[in-house]
Amino acid sequence: MNIKQLDFFLFIFRKYPLLIVLNISCLVVGGLIDAVSIISLIPAVDLFVNPDLQNVSASTRYIIEAMKYAGISPSLGSVLAIFVLLVLVRSIFYIFSRYFIVKTRYRLQGNVLIGTFEDFFNARWAFFARNKQGILLNTFTREITNVGEAYEVISNYIAYILQCCIFILVPFYISWKVAMVSLGCAIVFMLPFVFFGKVGYRLGQINTKMANKMISVVQESVSSAKIILGFGRQAQSQSSLAKAFDALSRATIKSQTLTNAIPQMYYPFGILVLVITMYVGRTFANTLSEIVAVLYSFMRILPIVGNIMAQRTYVNHFFPSYEQVTGLRRNAVELRQTSGTRPFPGLNSAVRLEKVSFAYSDDEAVLRDVDMDIRKGKMIAVVGRSGSGKSTLIDIIMGFNQPLQGTISIDGIPLREFDILSYRNRLGYVPQESTLFNMSIRDNLLWAKEDATESDIVEACDIANASEFIRDLPEGYETMVGDRGVRLSGGQIQRIALARAVLRKPDILILDEATSSLDTQSERLIQHAIENIAKSTTVIIVAHRLSTIINADHIYVLEEGRVIEEGTHAELISKNGSFSRMHLIDTDAGRERKAEGNNEDDARSP
Repeated sequence: MNIKQLDFFLFIFRKYPLLIVLNISCLVVGGLIDAVSIISLIPAVDLFVNPDLQNVSASTRYIIEAMKYAGISPSLGSVLAIFVLLVLVRSIFYIFSRYFIVKTRYRLQGNVLIGTFEDFFNARWAFFARNKQGILLNTFTREITNVGEAYEVISNYIAYILQCCIFILVPFYISWKVAMVSLGCAIVFMLPFVFFGKVGYRLGQINTKMANKMISVVQESVSSAKIILGFGRQAQSQSSLAKAFDALSRATIKSQTLTNAIPQMYYPFGILVLVITMYVGRTFANTLSEIVAVLYSFMRILPIVGNIMAQRTYVNHFFPSYEQVTGLRRNAVELRQTSGTRPFPGLNSAVRLEKVSFAYSDDEAVLRDVDMDIRKGKMIAVVGRSGSGKSTLIDIIMGFNQPLQGTISIDGIPLREFDILSYRNRLGYVPQESTLFNMSIRDNLLWAKEDATESDIVEACDIANASEFIRDLPEGYETMVGDRGVRLSGGQIQRIALARAVLRKPDILILDEATSSLDTQSERLIQHAIENIAKSTTVIIVAHRLSTIINADHIYVLEEGRVIEEGTHAELISKNGSFSRMHLIDTDAGRERKAEGNNEDDARSP
């Protein structure tokens, strides 16, 4: 066992000391009983060869004296009965040992699973942005299972070592000279097999890498199914999956073949050890019964030694999985979401950004010296071309990212001082591409606020202009929306997402380009809903289509991460600046969309 494996086992021991102690205790007791059962063969052989108990070994005499002292008549039948009884008791202890190993494995696996999930989802958004979803999914679906299996393999490894140590006591008890020669030969024959541990580790690394790639292909293909079908590129995705699986299967076949081959490769050397044992035993003039007991001990040890080497290779194969899990968890902890301790009581006055700047890693700044004043009860709009920093600004307001310079404060208190969960619990958020969960409309709404009443749900859907289409559905609020809401239209998904956000009765409602991908009618419905919400809630809206922010109380125009203009819609139009030009382009695009909609209506008319 190398240092890494020892650290892994000690890590588990610190978490589950009682289970580990019980496991080792059962192994030790079972092994000792096993050793005694082997010694009990010595009088059985002597009684079989010499029923009159003449010229028997010293071990047989000791055992017969012990049987007489216990009131047991020494005979071949009674000795064999003791042997069978010892084997039965030994099996019971080994069964309990296996139970504790499996129980510890699944406790460990559950602990790692929940702990990994907790670490990932307590990290900042940057953690998810920097890691491929396929790797994260593979960590949960495969690598954590391998960590549990690695513990089981290490437990077997330790169990086999303990059994070897106990079984070797029997030959030493009978003849230390024979035992030393035989053990020395066995160790010499084992040395070449140490090399296979490194091979198993390299194959494990390849296995983990290929599993990550395969799950990434599956995840990307499933999430992009509509695009793949629309472009007719199924064959390309299937080919990528096949290549990833072939690479994974090749590494797995090599690894499992190596693990299964090692005991078979050692077997001839083990037989040679038995031959040497017989010869040496005869040379040192041991009795037949003693030679039988020594041979039986080494016959028991022989497959165990092969398994020790196989398990060592196997655990090296699983170790890259443990390294990936611990590496990702360490990365998540390094990127842990910072949070204050002050409960967020709600917005009373305003959210202010002062000289806020932000950049991703060492990249060029995305935001530069941004000043904003978001007053309670107002609708604030943020507009700008793609890449101007709008979504990054929203991420900072939501606490996903921390400003590199400047401050963001709420009612004069820095955001970093508030408990981030209590703050986000008072926010409503609708992104550009909202996601619904694969459950009913009602459950999707209740996900945001579990204690919402029926009247709360209906009110939120009324505000979001979602009630009408929900009532038209055959199952109404009990309609299953499918994975990510696939059974609904884009406009319907956005309205349910808006209702979900409104249901929380948030202090601040954040809409990140929530209408940019919708048709004109859906956009109009969402726009009316936003105007209704803005009467009682502070709204921050990032807009792609400027028609949705005509009634905004204040508009900020971003360009290359800076606020270049601000004011009301009318004020910005009158300046004939960047916003005015954007408005002109948006108005022309709006006319084209309206004309296309009218043409479609005319085409449907008889």
